[in-house]
Amino acid sequence: MSHTQHSSQEHRPGQLPENAGPVLLGLARTAITEALGQTVAPAPAANWLRDPAASFVTLNQRGVLRGCIGSLIAHRPLGEDIRANTLAAAFHDPRFPPVSEAEWLSVQVEVSVLSPLERLTVRSEVDLITQIQPGRHGLL
Repeated sequence: MSHTQHSSQEHRPGQLPENAGPVLLGLARTAITEALGQTVAPAPAANWLRDPAASFVTLNQRGVLRGCIGSLIAHRPLGEDIRANTLAAAFHDPRFPPVSEAEWLSVQVEVSVLSPLERLTVRSEVDLITQIQPGRHGLL
């Protein structure tokens, strides 16, 4: 087995596997589908979903924000965090009414998993700009 194959199959705490995207989206979509009263076949649970991690779930409808809720700090297993944030974004975002069954099929789901916060030491604005990558790093 090559190193690449080995690393994609082995569970490493704090790192998501290469196939994480479809699993995370499936988890989020299942949470809303079940909350709307529909039955969904359970997906096999992945070990890495038990690792503590913070996530944001964003819902868009026709390119317009429809809900967004997330966690900044890892305080529960990733799978639980995604489920809780998905349900909050769909049904409890104070900016929007709850997602209805009629509109659910036109809602797009995005899941972002945050890496642990890291302190960044900078000497100037220019130094800060050279250390961050837009679209990859977030600042708090």
